[in-house]
Amino acid sequence: EKKKKKKKKKKKKRKKKKKKKKKKKKKKKKKKKKKKKKYGGRIKKKEGKRKKKKKDDEEEKEEEEGKGEEEEKKKKKKSKKKKKKKKEEERGGGEEEEEEDEEEEEEEEGRKNRRRRTGI
Repeated sequence: EKKKKKKKKKKKKRKKKKKKKKKKKKKKKKKKKKKKKKYGGRIKKKEGKRKKKKKDDEEEKEEEEGKGEEEEKKKKKKSKKKKKKKKEEERGGGEEEEEEDEEEEEEEEGRKNRRRRTGI
């Protein structure tokens, strides 16, 4: 008289299909055409930007160092001239030194103008 319980059938879960990823196509590189040599001479390769930049930087550094040295020399000369002037004024004569100073100032102005013209 006992009734048997019916077992419930389990539903099978469907597996989801994985989507396949599309592979990206690689672009083919175009081959560069070789330049023909003219008159049997070699064609020089152009310098890369990095190399040019390095050379420019090195040149600028050298110029700055040179300028610094020149300025120091000028300062030393000026200080020596001032000392000489003081000594000569104490003695009683300083007209010759004034003329030399004027000439040197004109030379310095000329140098500056030359630099501006050349673009250094």
